[in-house]
Amino acid sequence: MSATGGLDGRAGATGAALLDLVAIMDRLRTECPWDARQTHESLVPYLLEETYETLEAIERGDIAELRGELGENQRKLVDAHFAMNVVADAHRDLYQRAISDRR
Repeated sequence: MSATGGLDGRAGATGAALLDLVAIMDRLRTECPWDARQTHESLVPYLLEETYETLEAIERGDIAELRGELGENQRKLVDAHFAMNVVADAHRDLYQRAISDRR
């Protein structure tokens, strides 16, 4: 069951997992000394490493590993102190363009 109980109080309701993720990310930014010390520049080697590992998982066709590596890539973006609303705005704009392109 999600910590939030879902947007409408039901476990598994749309958006519940995302709200849980935001709560965890907020906690890491305030409670984890390593996360607090990171800058965009300090995260470059980690972003590159995770990108290469993602590519390797794709080349091997390892879906389970790919899922983990994509999660690690996403975490590095969040570690880079991009506010969640900036990440959400970017994703929303990307998906809106994709929908517009299909019309």
